[in-house]
Amino acid sequence: MPIINSNTLFHFTRNIKSINGIIRNGVRLSYCYEECTKDSGFAIPMICFCDIPLLRTLEHRRKYGNYMVGFDKEYLIQSNLLFLNPVHYLNSLFLRNIGDDFFATQLDLINHSFYNELNLYIKNKGYEPLLEKYGLEKLMLADEDLNYKKDQISMAVNKFRYSMAFSKLYASNTKGKKIINYDEREWRYISNLYSEDESFAPWVPQISEKEFNDSRKDLNSRLWNNSKAYMCINSNEICNAVKFIVVKNDRQIPSMIKFIRTSKKIFGTENLSSEHRDLLISRITSFELIEENF
Repeated sequence: MPIINSNTLFHFTRNIKSINGIIRNGVRLSYCYEECTKDSGFAIPMICFCDIPLLRTLEHRRKYGNYMVGFDKEYLIQSNLLFLNPVHYLNSLFLRNIGDDFFATQLDLINHSFYNELNLYIKNKGYEPLLEKYGLEKLMLADEDLNYKKDQISMAVNKFRYSMAFSKLYASNTKGKKIINYDEREWRYISNLYSEDESFAPWVPQISEKEFNDSRKDLNSRLWNNSKAYMCINSNEICNAVKFIVVKNDRQIPSMIKFIRTSKKIFGTENLSSEHRDLLISRITSFELIEENF
């Protein structure tokens, strides 16, 4: 019986240099633009995967490239419980943004909802005199209920933010052509919005596609200079995590074998044993071989 989705999450890239970089340093976050209205959207550092069965990836490869690393889906899920999720595709008008003003209003509600809700709770509890006397931080330290409420409100606001980040329009128009995004079966690994390093991978909540294209190179350049931008794998987990390394054609397999044997780092890990390298080499194949035999 044909499978509906794969037990592997595939990350596609366009050339041999890119896949070598992934194998050496790990998959890296990149800023991606997500359309929300005709003229506006948001930009967030993410890593994109799909779980389309490998034999049905031809159209996907035309768009994203003929080189791929496949990761065990359950491994990625368990090791990234906070920041990995399948994309939620939006078609209903209740869920889609119906104009720039509506999108701006939604962002404003999200950005102000934390303090609005917290202030409402403080007012209802009659804590305003105490707030004025001691300040919010001291008041929360002295009142467990208030501190608990603060955490609950924060979690709810984060849920709204990440729900937006894990969402995509069911269909979009590119150069006059309708694209069914739902066919991509996308999964996303999203950067931590609340990293202790506030300068690392900031989200850009409202930006036009032109503004994004103009600033994309600079955004990614600053992002890639930070080691936290790379999804690395521990040496004892690599062979369980990596299921496929696929190049475009058979001629590239020997050079990929040589690269894995000689690279100082493999998925961000130094001094990987020869046994682990041999196991990774056994995962190498080509799309040429797959198309001819399956």
